[in-house]
Order: sequence, then C-alpha cells, then structure tokens
Amino acid sequence: MKYITKLLLIIIFPVWHSFSAELIEQEPSNAFLPEIFDINGERFNFENIEDNVLVLHFWATWCSGCSQEMEGLNQLQKLLKKDRVIILPISEDFKGESVVREFYRAYNLKNLAAFVDKKQKLFHDMDVVSLPTTFILDSTGQVVASANGPVDWLEEKNISLLKKYIKQKDIYNKDYIKLMNKQKVFEKSSEEVQNKTHIKNIISDEAETKLEVSQKSDIKKGEIRIVNSRGKKASLKIRRPVNNLSVEQNAKK
Repeated sequence: MKYITKLLLIIIFPVWHSFSAELIEQEPSNAFLPEIFDINGERFNFENIEDNVLVLHFWATWCSGCSQEMEGLNQLQKLLKKDRVIILPISEDFKGESVVREFYRAYNLKNLAAFVDKKQKLFHDMDVVSLPTTFILDSTGQVVASANGPVDWLEEKNISLLKKYIKQKDIYNKDYIKLMNKQKVFEKSSEEVQNKTHIKNIISDEAETKLEVSQKSDIKKGEIRIVNSRGKKASLKIRRPVNNLSVEQNAKK
C-alpha cells in the first residue's frame, strides 16, 4: 500500500515545468544506499565512489520538468569534472535502460553517468514522493541537503554549496573518469556496428581468379574463386552471353 500511495502521488501531483526549487541544507543524516543498476544493466556499488560529494538525482524521461534540469546537470558535471563531485542521475523509467540511452543521446548528455532504479527500490528507501527530487551527500555518505523540484544548478550559490562539502582536492577526479569510461553511454552497441573489415584483410596476394568457358559459343560460364591468407575459400559462379566467345582463360594475381 505504501508503494501504491507513492506512485499515485507522482501521477496526481503536477509535474514541475520550470526551475522553482531551492537546495535546502539540513543536519547530516545517514542514508542507506543499496546497489543500483547502471545503463549497461550491471550492479553498481556506491562504495566505488566513496569520498566524493554525490548529487543523487531522481528523474524520468516522461517528466517534462526533468529534461531542462538534466541539461543543467550535464553542464554542471562538466564544470566540476576536476572536483570530487559526482552527479548520479537515477532514472525511474519503467521501460528501463533503452529509453534512458535514447534520452541521453537526444539531449547529448555526454558528461553524465546513467543509472536505472529497477523496481524503484532506492526511490522507496529514500522516501521520494515526486520527480525530480535531489539529495546531496557529503564525502562521508550523509545527506546534507535536498531539493524537491527542478533546480538551477548553474547558480553560483548552488555550485558553492556543493564545493563546501568537498574535503579532498584532486587535480582531476579519478573516480568520475573511471565511471564514465566504464559506462560508455554514447558508444555504439555491437548490434549497431556493421562488420566493415578492410578488403586487404580479406584477399591476400595469393588470391586466384579462374574463368571457364562453356561448350556453347554464345554462353560464358565461369567461377571466381578467392582464397584469403587464412586459407578460407569463397567462390562466385557467373553465366552470361559473351558474343560467341569460346576461349578458356585462367588468370592468377
């Protein structure tokens, strides 16, 4: 019943259409963060990015107020890529990874990681009641601020709040780089990539072409045979009029 009530709240309450929410600081409180799934369907453990300030952002592709904010978060992460701040957008889409991947490509969100909250487990554990909702976690994993609704993340006061909780300074954020390199949201999947092996890797210098002429003077029948450098063979038979040509030809390259 608790889960159904929360789902109804999301459906009934109006969707946020413009920046209207404020980041509100609070007394640090513990947050239980179970494993979630990344864009590739792999389990993700929050311990892999400990010591970073985390922006835990709940959103969905169908949320009209979320698209503009996701673009702002994309710019924010680019701005803070050398700081120990990692933005974790967590999708509540029921259709899963495919719609999230399409959304990221449509809005060119190349600086953001992507996660899917399967069965809305984290959504319930964090007591989220509407989208978008954001929690700020300090480097110890405690919730120190939150916002219910879309935030203008490029405002100086919001950037300053995030930097306030950075304890460790790096020249660049190794954890963020590892995270983005692993996800590769914009890399084409194996199904999308055509097998375009260069022709010189198929046909070796020893490839043989053989052309044979049939008994009839007005028909030419032949066979092209190819043997590549690995010893694999392929052939193509041809048959066409040749204007009374009746000569047997063999050619080798």
